[in-house]
Amino acid sequence: MIMGKIINQCNIFALLLFCLISLSLFACSMSAEEYYDSAFNKGMDGNTAAAIVALDKAISIDSTKWYYFGLRGSMKYRNGDYLGALKDLSHSIVLNPNDYMLFLMRGKTFIAVRDYDAAIKDLSRSSEILPERVMPYMYRGFSKYMKRDINGAMADFNLAVELCPSWKTYFARGITRISDGDFLKGLIDLFYAIINMEINIIESGR
Repeated sequence: MIMGKIINQCNIFALLLFCLISLSLFACSMSAEEYYDSAFNKGMDGNTAAAIVALDKAISIDSTKWYYFGLRGSMKYRNGDYLGALKDLSHSIVLNPNDYMLFLMRGKTFIAVRDYDAAIKDLSRSSEILPERVMPYMYRGFSKYMKRDINGAMADFNLAVELCPSWKTYFARGITRISDGDFLKGLIDLFYAIINMEINIIESGR
């Protein structure tokens, strides 16, 4: 009787050990791309900390993929780890120096640490790669505004309005015009910003 209980306990222990080994083998069998996909999904769900952990594993398996570092830099930015983000984004740019989004993201990160000169340089490169995208001009205009380069900021916001006449672009240009003393044109821009915002609200409610 006692021997039977011991055998049963041993069987249970063996089964548990088998399950643990199987789980560990399954975890180890995940590829770098699977970890990346998992990180991407976690990031989409807002779980940036878990996304970073998954990307750490992906990079430990394969450190040659620029988009692994790019995504981890983006997740670190969203977590407020700006220095970590700059390190990852810079490494990603070394691996792929022709991606518009990498320079845009690093430019935004430089803005977060108030390095506006570095931000302007990156955002200029981003706009060179894809000149039809509006966000590099918006962020570069903001960086110039913070450096009190009003004329430079106005030039960027003018380009932004031309590319995408939205409430955000009109608002940015309107505020800049008012701060430069051009109250009438500034107020007109703010009026257009309000109109575009109301249109967005109406369309989103359909």
